Amino acid sequence: LLDSADLHNTIYGMLFSYAAVWAFGGHLSEQAKLVFSAWWRDCILTTVHYPQEGTVFDYYIKTGQKGEFVYWEDAVLPFSKPASVSVRDMCIHTRETECISHLLSLLSEVSCPVLLVGKMGCGKTTLVQDHFRRVCAGDVADMQLLAINVNSCTTGESLWFQISERLEWKSGRTYVPKGNKKLLCLVDDLHTAKADSVGMQSAGEMLREHLDYSGVFDLSSMMWKSVQQVTYVATSTPCNECQPHPLTRNHRLLRHFAILSYCSLCVSSLVTIFSCVLRSRLDISLPSATSPQNAASPLQIDTSVIYTLVKATVELQSRLQTLYISTIERCHYLFTMHGLSNLFCCLCETLDWRSSKEELLRSWHYECEWLYGKRMISSVDYSRYCHLLEIIVRKHFSQEQELAALLGPVPLTKDLDVPHYESVTDKVVAAHHLEEYNANRPKLCLDLYKS
Repeated sequence: LLDSADLHNTIYGMLFSYAAVWAFGGHLSEQAKLVFSAWWRDCILTTVHYPQEGTVFDYYIKTGQKGEFVYWEDAVLPFSKPASVSVRDMCIHTRETECISHLLSLLSEVSCPVLLVGKMGCGKTTLVQDHFRRVCAGDVADMQLLAINVNSCTTGESLWFQISERLEWKSGRTYVPKGNKKLLCLVDDLHTAKADSVGMQSAGEMLREHLDYSGVFDLSSMMWKSVQQVTYVATSTPCNECQPHPLTRNHRLLRHFAILSYCSLCVSSLVTIFSCVLRSRLDISLPSATSPQNAASPLQIDTSVIYTLVKATVELQSRLQTLYISTIERCHYLFTMHGLSNLFCCLCETLDWRSSKEELLRSWHYECEWLYGKRMISSVDYSRYCHLLEIIVRKHFSQEQELAALLGPVPLTKDLDVPHYESVTDKVVAAHHLEEYNANRPKLCLDLYKS
């Protein structure tokens, strides 16, 4: 933009306002952004007029002869079914994800480190991986992606070891990424890295050392290495009032990052995402119309049923998040977007174009039972879940056949050879299948904890 001499002063003012809004307010929570937006409109930059609907974070600038603010939802491209991508790897963009992807693209192009902060299971990792997978795809791309999953055993030495494997010697003490490409390093869940007795993380200190001095002291070779063309994108959860956040101790590290808050997706966005996922699975599995025997094979499930089922699922999960009081015994009551994704991925693996509406509803009831019902620790919690499930089902479905499939018993099993759920007619047969499954897949002896 600095090289564009044709831009009007008004457009420069709009660009400055757009950059300042995200620089000062990009790290705020969803509620704080509403307050910041009203304050920005009224008190700070009154010469730049944003549209009245929504907040200042809901718009981007479309440069041209007349610079104008455009709603983020207008920038979302219609969903098209991928040809060779599995259901679990699909990423369907909405207004929120399109905004974050655009900012990631702008910041990564100028090698600015980014820290994406959001609640656990809200889709941060999936969004970042999908964005940079598209950026780094192909042989002509000038970037390559390195994804590092941080856990409680990750130290600065182990983190540097994974990064150094992607580097090669250039000259003197200078090291650059292999293949003459820039390296985009995704450090996932940076806050979970191993901490010492005073709460400091050596992994964060290694990143700070690199960003402060453009190099790292290699403990294996005991020499200083200058590292170039490496950009970091990290993810983390927000601060918790009950316990101190590890990253808040390291202000010298955070000052290098552009911090962006990734709020949880709204109900309409979740319904859009999972409706597209389920619908795309049914369409992809539909046989070609050119085949003579499959020329007249319409889908057995109506689109309205899929939309209603997804809407009921999202409402069920959102109400479960506030139904139970958080205790130590209920620490696993985590109803996140990751759970929703697993539910619909299991449905996609079960259904195809031949599936009927009753099979869809019964399979959905089965998956909800295992995702939510089996998680309950007491009969009281389970009865409250069943009562909530009945309320939501009767709210969205009214036909007797649908209610029988959704509220009846769930005697379903999965054949070992056929990847479809089938009704259990004989418990002896079900027991035989269970014995056969356990015989073919013996238990694994894993040492999960050190004695």
